[in-house]
Amino acid sequence: MKRLVFLVAVLLALPGVAGAELSLLDKPQVFKALQNNDLDALKKALQKGGAPDQTDGKGMTPLMYAANSGHLEMAEVLVKFRANPNHIDRFGNTSLHWAAQNGDPDVLGVLLKAGGDANRDNRQGLTPLMFAARAGQADAVERLIKAGAKADAVDFSGRTVLGWAEEARNSRVLSILKKAGAR
Repeated sequence: MKRLVFLVAVLLALPGVAGAELSLLDKPQVFKALQNNDLDALKKALQKGGAPDQTDGKGMTPLMYAANSGHLEMAEVLVKFRANPNHIDRFGNTSLHWAAQNGDPDVLGVLLKAGGDANRDNRQGLTPLMFAARAGQADAVERLIKAGAKADAVDFSGRTVLGWAEEARNSRVLSILKKAGAR
């Protein structure tokens, strides 16, 4: 162990190793591309072997960031490179949770087509439909219900999808949920 620590310290002290810069703290190229909203850089990073399901310190994957930001083309590229839409972050959220909260039905469609589970609950028992309802995202609520999301789901505290929707005070969301059988 002492040798490993010494080796890392020596390598970090050197300006370059065999002509290449070394930094253990650099973000992976896939995350840099997402951060810079650079679709071409994302494609190149994935083509060079960047892992589409790598995680950051929060357990979030590139697909989760693309879903949360509503970046449809980036989500499509990540799915093409087999990013898992059901990968969970440290709170149990999937890319569908993030896309539902963001409310982009097209991104939701990409994730659902890739096998995203519309009824997957997180560590609090919240489903993507609950996220969409809580955020007042009517288009996302419709898309999730069409994909088979359970309108009568209940989280671990006993709160229903309709209960979450009432908090958002969006009459369209409430109407959609009631038509789908939410109670």
